[in-house]
Parts: sequence; C-alpha cells; structure tokens
Amino acid sequence: MGSFAAPVRPPAMPEAIAQVGDTLISTVEYQAFSEMRIKQIQQQYGPQFPIDRKLRARFLEELINNKLLLMKAQSSGITITPKEVDADIGSILETLPPRMTLQELLQQQRSSLENFRNEIHDKLLLDKYTDSISVDLKVEESAIKALYESWVQQGRTTRTGPTTDFQLILCKIRPEDPGSISTATARIEKAQQRIKDGEDFQDVVLAVSDEPNVSEQKGVYRESRSKILSPTMNEALASLEVGEVSEPFQTPYGINLVKVLARHEANTEIPYATMRDTLEKMLSIQAQQERIKKEIDSLRLIIHIEVFQAPKSTE
Repeated sequence: MGSFAAPVRPPAMPEAIAQVGDTLISTVEYQAFSEMRIKQIQQQYGPQFPIDRKLRARFLEELINNKLLLMKAQSSGITITPKEVDADIGSILETLPPRMTLQELLQQQRSSLENFRNEIHDKLLLDKYTDSISVDLKVEESAIKALYESWVQQGRTTRTGPTTDFQLILCKIRPEDPGSISTATARIEKAQQRIKDGEDFQDVVLAVSDEPNVSEQKGVYRESRSKILSPTMNEALASLEVGEVSEPFQTPYGINLVKVLARHEANTEIPYATMRDTLEKMLSIQAQQERIKKEIDSLRLIIHIEVFQAPKSTE
C-alpha cells in the first residue's frame, strides 16, 4: 500500500478539475462522464429531472471513486487482454442504431479509437476487480424470503394486469443488411425444424439463440406485460395457446421463435418461486455495493484527493 502514499501535487493545470493520487481529472473527462450520467438519469426518470449543482458534484465524486478503484485494480494483478477489449467493442457495435458505424460513434463521443479502447479496458478491469472483491458474498435464503414477505405486505407481489411467461429464440440481424436477414431466417427455420422433430425447445434455445440472457435465464421472460413488448411480439404471443410455439417472425432485433410458458390474470399473487431469483440478485447487488463502498472508504484514507474547482451547472 506504500505506493498509494499522498504525492506532492504538481502545479494545477487550468483544465484539471480534480486530482486523485498522481492522476489529474480534466474538465473534459468530467464533462464526458457527466453527460453519460445525465443520459442515464433522464432515461430512467424522464427528461425533466433537474440537473443541479448538487447532482453535478455527485458526478465528480463518482468519477473520483472510479479512479480510486481503478488504481487499486491496476495493482491487483488482474489483466485484460486485447481480445477481451475487442469482444466488448463488438458487443457495443451490436447495440448501435442501424447503419451507425464505429467511426460515427467515436465522432459522437468526441473520442479517438485509442482512447475508446483504453476506456473499454479500464471498464473491464474495474468489473473484474469489483467481482473479485465480492466473490465470497452469499445471500442467505432467509434474507430472500424476508424481502419477499415485505413485498407481499407492501402489495408489490400483486399483478396489476395480465402477464405472460415465454421463452424466446432470437437470431440477430442487421436491418440494413439483407444478407444478415436471410442468414438469420435460415438459422431460425433450422431451429424450428429441430423442435418439430421432437427436440426440447430449451435445448434448441441454448444451442441457437443470440439472446443475451441465454446462459443465465435460458431465454425465459417471466411476468411480461404487453405494454413493454413490441406490437409484433404481442401479436405473436396473443396467437398462441400455452405450450405452443410460434412461426418465425421478425422484430427490429432479429428473427424469432417464441413459446408461451404460462399466462397469469390481473390481481393474482406472484409466487415466491417466481420472484426468488430476482430478489436474490437484488440483494447480491446491494451486498456488492456495500463491499465496494467499504473499499472506496479505505482508499480515501490513504490516497491524496483534491478538488480544484466545484462543478458548475450549465442550466
């Protein structure tokens, strides 16, 4: 820990807003981080959510905390390979709007490819490090049940409208590329034939689907409400009885096959078995956040931090 001793601060550069150890945080870096956090907040709470000086100061504290954790991660022996960075960039590209290129994304973010790769590297390093310091955390079954019971008392386990459980096979497409559409269609048709030949739907999901939750949730979506699904998906689900499999259909994400697992009426209770995994994940995230906060608090005691200027509101 000796390497984290408070350094002698060099003369503050005009563009620096803060310093963490030997690392300066520039106003440009802070502004980019703030813009990202504002987008996240407004997506969650709406565009009218007030962005004031207090919130901007919190953004700076978050950025400082990230720098502290990154310094510790860099000394932990954890490594990130170029192949891992490439894979993460590939995942990002799959989420871009149709026809948007990586170069256009870099221009939008006012970043170079080198800086972008460095940002991805640091993000992956932080993810690995925070996972490593919380790998021993376990959520007791009694805690999960207690949370469920508290939700029952609050009425949060009562369905407010009809819901559907379904399982999805998705073969991704790039809408602007007819070749990718025909390839995905051929893949889904082969999957459909495997199911017709008697293969279990879930086995085909695991073998074929490009869904991001395949390994963890096996393509299963529970308690889905029509208002959060696309019209095409709603139409496909509405045409099926429980246990039936759809014909192939296209959404903006790809070519799909869907199987209805169950339907639930409004004003009925969601059972513990259905909610258990979601509640466990919530408690796990909470426990990890507490562990990370303790780590940050300990780092703040031994690493020099200085804020040169308070963040200003642009409102």
